[in-house]
Amino acid sequence: MTYKEKLIEFIKMKDLIVHKTSSMEYVNEKDMEDIQSWSEKTCLDIYKHMTKFVIEDDNDDEELDYNTCPWCIKYLVMNSHNDCTSCRYGSRHGICSKIHSKYRELHHRQAFYSLDKAKYREILNSIELINSTEKRVTGNNIY
Repeated sequence: MTYKEKLIEFIKMKDLIVHKTSSMEYVNEKDMEDIQSWSEKTCLDIYKHMTKFVIEDDNDDEELDYNTCPWCIKYLVMNSHNDCTSCRYGSRHGICSKIHSKYRELHHRQAFYSLDKAKYREILNSIELINSTEKRVTGNNIY
């Protein structure tokens, strides 16, 4: 599983949780295509940042949202300019800090309420389990 695929799987799992609590979608096909356009190195750096923040670091949950969003990590954390205006997720769904953005609406509906560090660890562990299973499977043969 590539890091692009891991990030896409991550946002799909997050979307399922958000949709269940809010009946709204968090991501769409264009968002997944956006991640597909990123370099594997960028996706690796984003995935490592998320993993470190969620699993290793003992940071405050107030920073959880933008440290588990691939776009926030790409355009805020990894970009020295902290440039939300370049964010493609923001261009499709509204810049998160703006009142009428999808992020604000999801927050208002408490869509992220169940997404704490434990839930993010569960998501990342699921992705790694899928990844380790894929490594053992070649065609229809399992080692």
